[in-house]
Amino acid sequence: MPEEPLQPAIAFAEFVIDTHHRRLVRDGQAVVLTAKAFDLLTFLASNNGRIVTKDEIIEAVWDDKFVEESNLVVQISNLRRALGETPNSPRFLVTVPGKGYKFAADIEQNGFLIETHRVSELTIEQHEEIVGQKRATTWKWVAAGSAGLIAVGLLVTFGAFRGGTSPPARGEQVKLAKITTSGKVTAASMSPDGTFAVYSQKEESGESLWIRQIETGSESRIVEPRPIEYVGMTVAPDGQYIYASVFSKNEIDPAIVRIPIIGGPGVQIPNVATGSSISISPDGKRFAFTSSENISNETHFGVANIDGSNKRTIIRAKHDIRYLTMFQSSPVAWAPDGSEIALAAHEKSEAGSPHAILMVNPENGSERYLTPQRWKNIEDIAWLDEDRLAFIATEENGPANQIWVFSRRSGQAKRVTNDLRSHNWLGVANGKLLTVQLTASSSLRIGEIDEPGRSIKFQEIFTASEYVDELDWDLNGGVVYASRTGGTSELWRMNADGSSPKQLTTNANVTFGITVSPVDGSLVFASRQNGKRGIWISDPSGGSLRSLSEGGDQAPDISRDGKVVFHRGIGFAEGIFLTSQDHPTPRLLRAKCYFPAISPDGKQAACYFMDIANDRKWNIALVSTETGDLIRTLTLPVPIYERQVRFHPDGRHLTQIYTSGQNLNLILLPLDGGEARIFEGLGKGSSNLAEWSPDGQRFLYPVITESQDAVLLSDL
Repeated sequence: MPEEPLQPAIAFAEFVIDTHHRRLVRDGQAVVLTAKAFDLLTFLASNNGRIVTKDEIIEAVWDDKFVEESNLVVQISNLRRALGETPNSPRFLVTVPGKGYKFAADIEQNGFLIETHRVSELTIEQHEEIVGQKRATTWKWVAAGSAGLIAVGLLVTFGAFRGGTSPPARGEQVKLAKITTSGKVTAASMSPDGTFAVYSQKEESGESLWIRQIETGSESRIVEPRPIEYVGMTVAPDGQYIYASVFSKNEIDPAIVRIPIIGGPGVQIPNVATGSSISISPDGKRFAFTSSENISNETHFGVANIDGSNKRTIIRAKHDIRYLTMFQSSPVAWAPDGSEIALAAHEKSEAGSPHAILMVNPENGSERYLTPQRWKNIEDIAWLDEDRLAFIATEENGPANQIWVFSRRSGQAKRVTNDLRSHNWLGVANGKLLTVQLTASSSLRIGEIDEPGRSIKFQEIFTASEYVDELDWDLNGGVVYASRTGGTSELWRMNADGSSPKQLTTNANVTFGITVSPVDGSLVFASRQNGKRGIWISDPSGGSLRSLSEGGDQAPDISRDGKVVFHRGIGFAEGIFLTSQDHPTPRLLRAKCYFPAISPDGKQAACYFMDIANDRKWNIALVSTETGDLIRTLTLPVPIYERQVRFHPDGRHLTQIYTSGQNLNLILLPLDGGEARIFEGLGKGSSNLAEWSPDGQRFLYPVITESQDAVLLSDL
């Protein structure tokens, strides 16, 4: 079908599609859209009144590359939200079942768009969409204050990839090649000679382990799926073995397993437990690792012989001073000459950006900083060569989990990615990096229990192409949630059918946890302010923000009488705390307990703890909110990875969403120790918790769909 020339401006109702500046304007105000959503809107509007099939859309908007249909669904949902409509009440975007979509509006096409508003800041962000082995680059524009119009040609020269926090000029981008296409990769590494990639992958019955020839693309599964979680992966220097860190069931101790590269039974390495990748010395005789010592409130850095013998702790990091990265990451990297080991460390500080890179001598334990520069977070590190260290870090106000390269010769660190994806894991060979790129979409749902059928009936009310997993009911039956739609993580509200979304806060910087007070509708949430995490509160409309606590605080929950319980930690873990209007100073309720919930009557709190004294598994403690004494210990009949419980409004059960393979289920755990009930059918993906309506008839929950694939970066 021949394409008609695109008009610079397409006007309909109160909207104008400004194709010249690639933005949507509503009543003179810019509407935030992702680059792909803008392309989709422009294509649909250009075919106004005609039914276009899904294949036509994918061919036009994604250049006919392989794209999962869920990607189109997410972008359609984004457009509906931006246009102020829902699938049941469309204004412009009509779904034609079994055929496709039709844009229905009175269109006015113009040759130009006259702007009369002022612009104070213009940000350009490159969004790379990797499909198959090719990369399509689009641009996201956000505008606000200083006067006048700025030429597009001038703006594009600022580019988006290298040079500290500044993007590079075009032509300097790193090259990316997609290694896997399943979207289910959980961890990855690469052989030292760059011949093959190894990766773990989610399947229906657990996680499996695969090997893939990078040059030919041939791959094979070397370990069958099992109900375990791969949390670290390293290939030995000789390329003969994979050293994988794994968690099994509800065990508190991870294990290191040595697996032949050709497959076969694994052998556990004794004496060492780590929840991250190890780093093997260049001669293959020793490995470095980080580990957690929960009893002593420490994280450790040490070395051991390759068989686990002669373990030696080099750094004991006390959590009130320092915390070493030690879970689902590659936080250690033995230098190519073997003389030092790079280590990611969280240094407790009154200022923000507390993460640094230490260089540690494995023989005498001496340490120094690789660079005085600090980041909000550092998780993965790997040596590209004797001069350059690559690492994955987040700046205080920058995009999450981007790849950086530090040069010892220049003394400078440069960011080499700047996209809308986050990155995890680093493998290195021949100056190339292997990483796992992640994109996420969210679905908020309202579920009801079908008691006779032991299943769940649910209704999807909202979708987004981002993480939206912090949410609660408000007092009027609407939904309060956190979203980064406007660029920062803010509180939003919408109706229970997903209509009328409205931003409530500005600069709230919501992090982990939202709860609504049953007393007066106040919004209680975890926030990061000035580099510090704490619990904050606002009025029901999002105003009058004030601090309730600070000290690495997160995961709040609130009882009907207004008592607030939360977890103090994030590196410097202490336990669960309680505060209330009568006792506003937070009080330690129980040490070394995590992710709490409070009963409706405010008399009990539930939290996860490592039951070291008994079965050495994760169990749940019921604690008195008056004395902090242990009331009862509850054991879990199924493996749990996302440990966040809530009390059912009846006060007699705890509820927990958990994953079985890729399926989400709900468990109701009686407080009296009776038999748990399991309900299936919440969907596929991951989730954290169920927030119950006051009558206990419905629950609100998020479903996160993550697409994770291994990507090879070159020309760094």
